[in-house]
Amino acid sequence: MAENIKHYKIFISSPSGLEAEYTKLKKEIDFYNTHEVEPEGLSFKVIYWKDIAPSQQNSQELIDPHLCACDFYILVLHNRWGTPPGGDSKYSSGSEHELNIAHKCKESKEYPMKDIAVFFKKMTPNERRRKEGKKVCNFMKRLKESKKLHIQTFRNIVDFHNCIRKCLAKWRLEITGKKRLPEPPKDVRDFLDENDLSEMDEVRKT
Repeated sequence: MAENIKHYKIFISSPSGLEAEYTKLKKEIDFYNTHEVEPEGLSFKVIYWKDIAPSQQNSQELIDPHLCACDFYILVLHNRWGTPPGGDSKYSSGSEHELNIAHKCKESKEYPMKDIAVFFKKMTPNERRRKEGKKVCNFMKRLKESKKLHIQTFRNIVDFHNCIRKCLAKWRLEITGKKRLPEPPKDVRDFLDENDLSEMDEVRKT
């Protein structure tokens, strides 16, 4: 392992209801650090908004400075839109507010923000018809039409794992400048727990 590790901060934004996805994301980043990038002298450090302001009361003013200090930004959305950030923000959810801040940081040379990734977990027809589901669908449509951000969708934890690994590999390439990417593991079982393995088996049957 390299003696001097340079840490790159990844800010994770998501409304409630995606705690399982965050846990898997954090686990994958830790796994990727240990097995892929720490030997090259770098690592990805997760910054999660709930760790900064767990009370969720007038917390956006505490969160934003941490976001502006990050190198990368990940937004994960499913069937919940979230709550307004409060204060003077014009946005109707904290996630939308944070994505806007991240985009402004990326466009400015004053901040370290290098890239943004947005992941949408696919909804059922019933979820899409609900009020919050409609807001998420409209938001995804606006982002796709803007063509300014990298957007991916996933069905389940196996899809999400693959999306995250590709994203980390892309960022690793941008940082190191290496043309060849490491081969992905042939089996993701080190990343998945028993429930995930059962889900993966079901996916393979379909």
